[in-house]
Amino acid sequence: MWYIKIDTLFIILAFSILYTLSGIILKKKFNSFNLAPYLIVFDLFLLGYVSKSLALFYVIYTVITYLFVLILEKIEKCRKYLFVVFCILCILPLIYMRMTKFTDVLPHFIVLIGFAFNMLKAIDALFYVYYGKKHINFIPYANFLLFFPVITAGPIFRYRDFMACYENPQYPDMDKALWCGKRFVVGLFKKLVIMPWLLWLLHYLLPQTGNFGISFMIVFVCYALLHVDFSGYSDMAIATGTFVGIKVPENFDKPIKSATFTQFWHRWHITLGDWLREHVFVSIADKRLNKYQMALVAFTILFLMGAWRGFTLLDISRGIYLGILIAIENLISKTTFNKNAHSKFVYCLRCFIIAFLFSIGAITFFLNETQVVSVLKGFLP
Repeated sequence: MWYIKIDTLFIILAFSILYTLSGIILKKKFNSFNLAPYLIVFDLFLLGYVSKSLALFYVIYTVITYLFVLILEKIEKCRKYLFVVFCILCILPLIYMRMTKFTDVLPHFIVLIGFAFNMLKAIDALFYVYYGKKHINFIPYANFLLFFPVITAGPIFRYRDFMACYENPQYPDMDKALWCGKRFVVGLFKKLVIMPWLLWLLHYLLPQTGNFGISFMIVFVCYALLHVDFSGYSDMAIATGTFVGIKVPENFDKPIKSATFTQFWHRWHITLGDWLREHVFVSIADKRLNKYQMALVAFTILFLMGAWRGFTLLDISRGIYLGILIAIENLISKTTFNKNAHSKFVYCLRCFIIAFLFSIGAITFFLNETQVVSVLKGFLP
């Protein structure tokens, strides 16, 4: 990942320190001065340093999607249809890139890193304008879309949350700065030390598949890999964002302590789950749903989360599998669990089962189809 390459890492850290010190000094000297609008300069510089094609794409995408926002603000006639069309258009580059993996006919002329997350932010801005009937200025919008700590892998900002920090950035004191430093080092340690070790362990175990014990270890190694990968980047993004005065939302909250799938998805990749729940339920907010409809909505959300990485057979299978699990939970009305009403053993057992079932889906992130089948066969008698 470009974020943890030594050169870009040094640039990010150096800029963050310089920016924060400048922000603190300017805020003390000119109380109303806000340095946040100038973040866009570094956003573009960093994108250009990583890839000029990437920077060009994001500049074009930012301008085009902002035009969608402006049109939605100005036009009342056919507003609902425009809103739907603009949301679909925001997604088109991702669909195009996914399709290039299935055919050689389509040219690979788009360079995308982290686009799926920025696509969701662009759509959120459209929701903000459409439902909130609010105006969005270009510079805040560009900063929102291109904010460098979260541009490639989240956590996913919502426009209203970003603006609350953007308009009044809170630069850290010494204690908070030390916390940011520790959090960043923890994330870096996960990505550079723990993750390579887990990958080595996975590759060591894979040739031995065929029995229950090895399959059991592989699924939990994949669970750990997925958590370390996502949470490690989130740690660095949260630390960097906090250091420059923008509070980045948390993305993980001890998902291993979840006794139901509903609780699990409130703790795992929190910002993605919240985004999907909020934007799906906003569209059906005026309807009372029975348990069957709720199960369908839950399935749809988990299918989208599961198939997030692509349109391959493994991606689609993962989405269906995770969607079925949470749909069943909704159908039998077991979405909550009060651990105070049960013994510690029952609570721990429930948490273990939830983690294990999720881990079955996690293997599709790291193994090919043949390896997945081999691991699953190990659970058969």
